[in-house]
Amino acid sequence: MRKIILTIFVVLILSSVAQAVEVNFGGFFGIRTVNDSVIKEIYGNGMVVCPALSLSLKNGFGIGVSYELYNRSGTVKPYNELTRLKINGPEIFLSYAPSLGIVRPYVHAGYGFYSYKQTIESEYLAGYAVNDKASGFLFAGGVGLKIVKPIYVFLEAKYVSLKVRPIEDEVDLGGWRFGGGIGISFGM
Repeated sequence: MRKIILTIFVVLILSSVAQAVEVNFGGFFGIRTVNDSVIKEIYGNGMVVCPALSLSLKNGFGIGVSYELYNRSGTVKPYNELTRLKINGPEIFLSYAPSLGIVRPYVHAGYGFYSYKQTIESEYLAGYAVNDKASGFLFAGGVGLKIVKPIYVFLEAKYVSLKVRPIEDEVDLGGWRFGGGIGISFGM
């Protein structure tokens, strides 16, 4: 009898929480800039992909996780050796997104835990690779538009602060991300 009462209690609690929480899953695609001028000259700006999962309450506050993926190749002078830069990692954020009908503006503030790796294909730099981790704050703002329940589209601008020290000099791998995405929303 205890198990039945406990099961009913758990089901009631979970159904109440499910009605008060909105689950959002989507993907952000866009352009990523890099602040450091030398890195920007080698790799330029490139595409970034960022899948995300968030939970929102009826009052507009929420919490979420995302994962940034960035991968660029370029050439290093003076011998034009091929090089590759990869930056990726999980991000956690708090959000505020008041519902204004089908339009939902939002802001995010959070923290990212990134790994970065740079390789240069050169016989002169054999074995040279920068491979490390760093973290930094992120801030984003955007607007979502529910087009057909449960599907929504959004536009976003995000800034990530990411300063690293691969050797002696500090390199600023942070920068802006501009883009948009599509998602699906369940609940509320």
